[in-house]
Amino acid sequence: MTEFTVTGIRYQMGEHLNFEEKHVAATKFVDSLRIGQEVMLVFEPDNPVSPNKAIAVYINYERIGYIADEQCDLVHPLLNEQHRGKGTIVRKDRHVTFFITIPGASENQKVIRPRERVLPESPLGDSFRMPFTKSENALQLIAGTLLEMEVNKDNLPEIMQLTKLYVPLVKISICYEDNLWRSLILRKLEHLIDDRQLLGMSDDNTKVMEVYCKQVRDAVGDMHRTDEHWPERVFINHLDTLKEDKSVNSHLYKKYCATFLDDKIFAEADKDKIASEYDRLCGWLRDLKWSELKNPKKLQEMGFRVNYLGLSRLELYDLYSVLLLIEKLETFLMENGNAQEEGVIVSKSLENHVLKKNHHGKPIDFQALHKCLETSFVAEIKYGYEWLSLWRMLYDLNLLEDTTLTACAVQMNKWYPNAKKPCCADSMGDYYNPYLGTTTFALWDEAEFKRHKTSKQSITGYRRLYNDCEAIKEALKSLFKQ
Repeated sequence: MTEFTVTGIRYQMGEHLNFEEKHVAATKFVDSLRIGQEVMLVFEPDNPVSPNKAIAVYINYERIGYIADEQCDLVHPLLNEQHRGKGTIVRKDRHVTFFITIPGASENQKVIRPRERVLPESPLGDSFRMPFTKSENALQLIAGTLLEMEVNKDNLPEIMQLTKLYVPLVKISICYEDNLWRSLILRKLEHLIDDRQLLGMSDDNTKVMEVYCKQVRDAVGDMHRTDEHWPERVFINHLDTLKEDKSVNSHLYKKYCATFLDDKIFAEADKDKIASEYDRLCGWLRDLKWSELKNPKKLQEMGFRVNYLGLSRLELYDLYSVLLLIEKLETFLMENGNAQEEGVIVSKSLENHVLKKNHHGKPIDFQALHKCLETSFVAEIKYGYEWLSLWRMLYDLNLLEDTTLTACAVQMNKWYPNAKKPCCADSMGDYYNPYLGTTTFALWDEAEFKRHKTSKQSITGYRRLYNDCEAIKEALKSLFKQ
């Protein structure tokens, strides 16, 4: 019998409850469910967290959870033409999770189905992929063997040994395969413990397997618990591991230099060529349709999105390779300064037609300016007007040439080609537009901030934007001291 996991029940218990209250309410709800009770399945293509993938679970026309993200690919073919279906509750556990069966599901369904790439093809080609780490190679072998092994008395010692080896590796990666294996292995261990008497397990072995099962269950829960940021941490730790791995230099940097830098090391390569390569790799990120993957400086947001997109291990390494090379190229450009004394920008992506080349008689370091802006949250305000706060910043600091708003708008659209709302002269001149005013210009006004502070609405995000604006204004001023 093929089982599918229903998760996310806590988060359906009401936004007014804190996490502990949601946990208590969800536990009571799961306890109240009946084995054999029918549920409805509904595909949610516009789900904000997992678009074109999420499948909601309803009881009595009320949404009570979701099919586990890593199992959605298996469930989609079982839905009807209206992308709906039915299931039956067959089991529940003590950890706010229950399990269903779906008509038409086969015991022989493939664990991992052939899938289309989520990301576009790598800008580096297939030959630049770094080798997987030793831990990942061990994980693939152990997890695959554990899933294929039949549970019986004869295999019990080997299953226990494999589980012991699997547990330390359970949270080393957030690729699609690893997320799927975690869920499937957890179900296998839970069934093993439920059948402990039939298998003749001793009390000591039962206690050991219960500890292992709890560790895997906690790992599965952590990857869905956004408030603790586990997926983001795993993503960043994985990237740091690759940075320190000697194989990165031999399998990535050397091949990259040989192919894209005319077989020259970074120190000997042409600066314009390096700048062009930097633009090309950054352009690959900017062209991705998920905003959280566009900025290599915001690894935490990138890790969050990667966890929900379900990237394959190869796709994950494509992303890691680009991030590592962007950092290497950027470090070289920063260490080698500007190409010319008058402050002409090294990277073509930083060219401008509206910024002054001098400020109070001092050349403007455009590269430092761009880096300062790119690392600030306010430079990518998510109201669709990404360019507006940047323009206001430059205006306040007297860094804009005496030119028309139309020329400024053309420049902003070059810097922000993927903005939800294209820049235009009318929008830039509309100081009093109520939609724009409270989310952009007002961020520069301390009195306006205090007014929001005393209002009934939540100002957590507003405070973050305001503080960031103040910090970046000071950073920019330090670049242009007389």
